[in-house]
Amino acid sequence: MIQNHDTGAMASDGSLGQPSLIRIPIDVIPVDANGVITKRGWTFQGCFIHSLNSPKFSQTSGEAYEAAVGLKFMKRVIRT
Repeated sequence: MIQNHDTGAMASDGSLGQPSLIRIPIDVIPVDANGVITKRGWTFQGCFIHSLNSPKFSQTSGEAYEAAVGLKFMKRVIRT
């Protein structure tokens, strides 16, 4: 089950025996300033967005968009 924190409504996020359409795996791979992988990292399984702040940007400077995203997950495993 997944819940909308604003409304309190709850619903299933998938069908019985079928993978969820909104939960995904996310790999986190630590790298140094030169782009060299420093550790194996982790795979977060069953991830979904928990919170998402409005994007911030400046139309005059041309800087990249910035948004803060909070994720929740079902399981964390070390990447092989």
